[in-house]
Amino acid sequence: MAEIRIREPSCSSCEANYRHSGLPQKKYGVMLHEFERYCIGSKRARMFKKRDPVIKAPDWCPKRIFPHKVRVFDFKSGDDWFMFEDLCLTLKKELPPEAHRYEVIAQTTTELSAKEFWAQCGLDAGPKLLGVNVPRHGIVEIDDGLLPNYFFLCESGYRYEPYFTPPASTSK
Repeated sequence: MAEIRIREPSCSSCEANYRHSGLPQKKYGVMLHEFERYCIGSKRARMFKKRDPVIKAPDWCPKRIFPHKVRVFDFKSGDDWFMFEDLCLTLKKELPPEAHRYEVIAQTTTELSAKEFWAQCGLDAGPKLLGVNVPRHGIVEIDDGLLPNYFFLCESGYRYEPYFTPPASTSK
């Protein structure tokens, strides 16, 4: 099986990424120069320097949250949990989680990035790292402000769930 790598999004997919292609003008609180890239995510635009990374967001990105937010999701009711458990046993495989059956049960912060958390999950230290009790079939969200990452706790340990979308009432 292929190794799962967690990557953070690049600035090219961000709505705050702006490339000025006109004459020099004052806009977004700074003087914009022709053919330069700017981040307009805060009050004043900030020009990307040559030393800033191209593949990932720079450390000064205004969207970054530190320490990272952690949310733990569990089933809304015991019936949902029992139905999911019974279906897994009947089909003899772990099913993907369905977002509409989950709700937030705990929130905290962590200094670990999603990548570091995933590396520690391979060593079976995942639940101990967060200081929060994660129930079986629970979901852990680690949000760094750029892109939240989700981890599903199943029988064999944590599983990365890149396509999980949290219920609409909990996403802020």
